[in-house]
Amino acid sequence: MIPGERDLTTRHVYFDRSDMTGQNAATETTDERLAVLGYAASGADADRATIDVFDRLAAAPTVDLTVVADPDELVAAANAAAVDCVVVPYGGSEVAASACERVATDTEAPCVAYCESATALSAARGRGVVDAHLRHATPEDDTVALLDRLRAVSTRDATDERGASHEAVTTDSADAAADAETDADTDPFAALHRTLTETSGTFEERVEAMLDVGQTYLGMDAGIVASVSDDSYRVEIIDSDDELLGSVPAGASFPLSETYCDRTLDREATYRIDNVHVDAPELTELAAADTYGSVQYIGTPIRIDGATYGTLCFHGTDTDNPSLTDEDQLLVEFMAQLVTYELQHHLQKEELRATQNELQAVFSRVDDAFFALDDDWRFVYVNDRAESLLGIDAEDVVGEIVWDTFPDAKGTIFEDKYTQAVETQESVSFEAPFEPLDAWFEVTAYPDDDGLSVYFRDVSERKQRRDELERYEQILDTVSDGVYALNEDEQFTYVNDGLADLTGYDREELVGSHIGLFKSEATIEDAREAVTEAFHEQRTGDGDGETEIDLTVETADGREVPCQDHIALLPFEEAFRGSVGTIRDVSDQVEREATLNELLTRTQELMVAETPAAVADTVVETVTEALGFERAMVRWYDDETGQLVPAATSERLAAETDPREPIAPGDGLVGEAFATGEAIVCDPVGEGTDAGEAATLSAVPIGETAVLVVGVPDPEECSQQTRQLIQLVTTNAEAAFARTDRQQSLRRYESIVETVREMLCVIDADGRFKLLTEPLADRLGHSRAGLLGEPAIEFVAAEDQQRVTDAFQRLGDDETITIETTLTPIDGESLPVTIEAARLSQAGGEGEIIISIHDRSELLSAKQAAAAERERFSYLFENLTDPINEIDIGTGEPNIETVNSAFRRLFGEPTMNESIPDSETPQPLSIDADRIVDTDTPGQQQDGDRELKVQTDDGIRYFLFRQVPYELNEERRRFELYTDITTLKQRELQLQVLHRLLRHNLRNDLNVVAGFAEILAAELEADRHHDFAQRIVTNTSELIELSETAKTIEAVAGRGSLTGTLLELGALLEPTITDYQSEHPEATITLSQSTPITVEAGDHLATAVGELIENGIEHNTAATPSVEVTIAADTETATITVSDNGVGVPADEWAIVTGDAEISQLEHGSGLGLWLVRWVVEGYGGTLDRRVDGDGASVVIELPVVEAGVDNADSIAVDGGETTDEE
Repeated sequence: MIPGERDLTTRHVYFDRSDMTGQNAATETTDERLAVLGYAASGADADRATIDVFDRLAAAPTVDLTVVADPDELVAAANAAAVDCVVVPYGGSEVAASACERVATDTEAPCVAYCESATALSAARGRGVVDAHLRHATPEDDTVALLDRLRAVSTRDATDERGASHEAVTTDSADAAADAETDADTDPFAALHRTLTETSGTFEERVEAMLDVGQTYLGMDAGIVASVSDDSYRVEIIDSDDELLGSVPAGASFPLSETYCDRTLDREATYRIDNVHVDAPELTELAAADTYGSVQYIGTPIRIDGATYGTLCFHGTDTDNPSLTDEDQLLVEFMAQLVTYELQHHLQKEELRATQNELQAVFSRVDDAFFALDDDWRFVYVNDRAESLLGIDAEDVVGEIVWDTFPDAKGTIFEDKYTQAVETQESVSFEAPFEPLDAWFEVTAYPDDDGLSVYFRDVSERKQRRDELERYEQILDTVSDGVYALNEDEQFTYVNDGLADLTGYDREELVGSHIGLFKSEATIEDAREAVTEAFHEQRTGDGDGETEIDLTVETADGREVPCQDHIALLPFEEAFRGSVGTIRDVSDQVEREATLNELLTRTQELMVAETPAAVADTVVETVTEALGFERAMVRWYDDETGQLVPAATSERLAAETDPREPIAPGDGLVGEAFATGEAIVCDPVGEGTDAGEAATLSAVPIGETAVLVVGVPDPEECSQQTRQLIQLVTTNAEAAFARTDRQQSLRRYESIVETVREMLCVIDADGRFKLLTEPLADRLGHSRAGLLGEPAIEFVAAEDQQRVTDAFQRLGDDETITIETTLTPIDGESLPVTIEAARLSQAGGEGEIIISIHDRSELLSAKQAAAAERERFSYLFENLTDPINEIDIGTGEPNIETVNSAFRRLFGEPTMNESIPDSETPQPLSIDADRIVDTDTPGQQQDGDRELKVQTDDGIRYFLFRQVPYELNEERRRFELYTDITTLKQRELQLQVLHRLLRHNLRNDLNVVAGFAEILAAELEADRHHDFAQRIVTNTSELIELSETAKTIEAVAGRGSLTGTLLELGALLEPTITDYQSEHPEATITLSQSTPITVEAGDHLATAVGELIENGIEHNTAATPSVEVTIAADTETATITVSDNGVGVPADEWAIVTGDAEISQLEHGSGLGLWLVRWVVEGYGGTLDRRVDGDGASVVIELPVVEAGVDNADSIAVDGGETTDEE
């Protein structure tokens, strides 16, 4: 067991707290019965201590309890019976303290003060109460501890204890203070009380003072208050002069496992170590012992609201210190209670401060004037309206005492009412004049523990009108208020119908009756006092004989109606003659105050809502719960759809209406209110509105964000107050929407800063880092956390710091500036950068600047590289062998920028046409037009290229002319290049002449040979000679056809691309199929097509397909050659597949045609047909492929699709010269 822990199942061990020497005075007792006398004050003297302690003591089987309620009876009972001890619940009141003193002086029974708080315990000790018990957290623990305490004090020597108590009570205050100073080591409780009462500093200072008392009494070297979170131990407050322990600063964190407090928290109870090397050697390796030399320890948990906050502990470094006692443990636990109280109070003040900040933002927008006073009557807040009405400046009066600022208010109703509110802790409302301002004010004051909140408004005009009315018409039988006249015996002599209606009694019943008929005794007494005071004031000339009281009218049917009674004295000379009065039902006012209080609560909720949806929900709840209108809806404007869509709907409205469709701004009452920005209040409900079953509808815009829709069932409820309250709700909602929008913008903005990989930062109004990205922190050589709060200007080169600072100070709200400077990271290397800066206008960034930083080092390197590149380009431009020039086209008036040496050598100095020719054909602009001999020279022309025949200084030469356009700084420019192709043109001409002559002569000669061969074949009779002649005819025909093929190849080859038109493939190829079927009746040729397919091609494609058909028939060894042409397509590609049942084109010959093998004398292909197919397909932008399978061979042509239709599959077969459709 832990030293000092009690085994409740066997016996109780008690320690006398008065033994302050460190020596235990343990007394073991059995569970014998205790005679306990309890004191429970009643009425106004009732203490706030927890009275249920007597119920728990009465339930204890070993306690005989007697409870009295009078101090005299308490003393008599203590002397008359054998009482072991007296229990007095103690909350710091004078009555309880006196009861303890009388028991101590007039009886022999010991008195235990039962304290429910550390403050009460401290106060009891300060009053000299010897025995005090501090209430434990749970009733069960508290009952056990209290019984222990009662048995301990009952078994002490009565005489010694009573004498000590008497001495403590009767010693005068000066001696007590001196004794407390000198006896700190032996009376730590008195020292703690003196510390708390005399130390008025901060929370930290008060706790440090308590820790100092604990160190002194315990003989320890350090006192610590620490918080724990997960596995972390954080030092919050430390008091120590020790060299090692004192080096630990407040705020330092350690692993919880390295502390003795880890064991304290595991046990959830006080834990102590007299000598760690003896009592717990396993802990000597912890940092507490090993690093900081702590050998003696005592610590106890600190809990706040049932949750563990941390620990209070003391450490000693002297192994010779005396052992810790149970009395030491009681002291530490008592100190933990005090620290807990101080900590709770500190946290409450911090929370209150945050709440006050929020309330200031709310009160600055309310219409009423408002100021707040602290408990010393000092101004803590004044809103704008109050400044205006009172003629003061908030900055001048905050911190000043109200009576010093307004000395004329001293001794007036203002002081009386404010004092009344503070003393009773109940709100007060009144109207009163303030002569220095020549105004009447309607005032409502709300007290709290920290001061007074005052709302007021100038009602001078209203008061003047009311005074005039009351002065000239004291009794108005037509008013709804109750009007009456009383005689001097307080009997009604006149009542109006209004009073009868208000009270529920007939006028006949009221006249002649006493005012007690519907007024309580307390109300009557208040009225008498008020009338008496008014009477004396009027007699002395200090008053007008009028007064006003608040009362509750008890009606005939038992209802209670809150009212105000305005009383005016009847004219008199000496004696009182009676009064007249007006009783007004203020139920509406009370209800309005309740409504306003509820609105204030809801406003606070609006101000802490985190999302627009939460704001919308809170607005609807405010209308339904605070204003009492069950039909409410908020629609907000959707930027994407441009519509007003439901955001929140009350349950009643949702039950009465179908799901609402979006509403366009301007449509209906709701759309009109949003579009115009003007409220529509209590208009009759029209079709398609959001009012459900209500009779009227109110639509009030919430800024430019949303619109509030309220359905009011009864038109009579549409009062001015209703309009004002709805408007107030929307005003607060507008501010809440704006705030959540700023918060969301801020979160998005912070998220962007967290994730962006650029060098960005935000500096505050003082020029310190508030946010920055990881890349910037890395580049500056620091961590992000290390840079936050540091001056950003320190990382700018010293020579630029003033210039950058001045630029930031001049930066406007809608302005962006760019600055080139140099950063100086921690590594010492200068970093040239460009800074772009702008002020933050969103996300609540007041005075903040967002900065984007761009590394210019790569830009400078790029500029240097660009300069080198320009130098290389200039060298290349000047040394090209082809003429070249650069022209600035501009807006239509070209200008020659430069020409190279080759240009000047061939063309001389450049000339420039006055304008750009209006022609799609490239035209040279920089050479004299007289030099161009011919622009239509024969040859191939590519897009953007043109062949020119030019007269140069070296004679006639041919050039390939090209134009290369480009833009520089948004200006149109171009290069003109002249490539000399004279030698190429001469060779081309030679080949053309040779080709045409040879083809012409060969064709003529072959025709002659064929003619003679046919004659010989017809005349020769010998079979052998006839076959020879026939072979000559066949070979000659093939050579003639080869010549035609060569002619086609001449037209196709070398042109790069062929000009085509949009053709349907089936229509293009069908004539070819028919022709080849006619020439080869022994073969079967078919055409299959699944859907019409359009490509861009020409007749050359049909020729190429014919070559493939011819090849499939001639090289086919089957008995009946078969060739199938299939046309198909997908979304992008048209496919023509020519398949036969032969062996197909040999692989080695196909490789030569497709370029996969080289052409040689031995390997060159067997004919021109496949070459023709290749060049035609490539000319139309297609591809060629060969496929071989077990059923034959296929050649596949793929072309780009231009347009594809969908139709039934057709198969066209031509057999024996006839064409048929096959399905």
